[in-house]
Amino acid sequence: MYGAGIRIGFYLQWYGSIIAGFPLRSKDSRSTVKLAPGESENMSFSLLLFITATFIALSVRASTLAPVETYIILLLIFGFHYYWIPDRIIHFITIYILNRKPKANKHRGWVYLLFTFTLPCIISCFQLWFWGFHLEHNNTNTAHCNEFGFGFVRVNLKNKGFRIFNTVYFAIFLFWSLWGFWTARHIFVNGLMEMNTNSPRLSKRYVKRAIMPFKKAYNR
Repeated sequence: MYGAGIRIGFYLQWYGSIIAGFPLRSKDSRSTVKLAPGESENMSFSLLLFITATFIALSVRASTLAPVETYIILLLIFGFHYYWIPDRIIHFITIYILNRKPKANKHRGWVYLLFTFTLPCIISCFQLWFWGFHLEHNNTNTAHCNEFGFGFVRVNLKNKGFRIFNTVYFAIFLFWSLWGFWTARHIFVNGLMEMNTNSPRLSKRYVKRAIMPFKKAYNR
């Protein structure tokens, strides 16, 4: 599961997505655009499918793998998302310090958002289980070797500080994933409202019944 061929496949998709989405200054110098916006979206979606397949395989075999093996596969699965931290920092500097607004792009819709954020949410829960429970209670016999992780230096995989850091990080990432669900729901509700406004033939009573549960949750 973490042989050279699979690793190369992951690496090419990681860097291809990053390069395609690299921000460039627009002609007016007040906004930024992606180097290849269409390719960036397609590569991200392709990577999402690749990650899904690998995560399903990991879930099936997790109980038989040594913790360090699970850790390596989780790095491959979640590795691209570590780019999110410097990307958000650059995004903050671009907007609030350099005063450049990113070019607005038409969103793909609530279905795309729902699918995109479902996998990070599930993997975040798996990561929390791994760092908070599995490392402490796994029954795999690994007494014959030391297991290490990477924290810019070699760190014992069961180091308390290392585990706390990863637990906190993935708790934050889980919150971000849930925020993505909220955004998808918000787009869905707005779409229903627009449909009600722009389609007079549609029964207003039907639309009202469809919107009401979401509208009540939104008002809360």
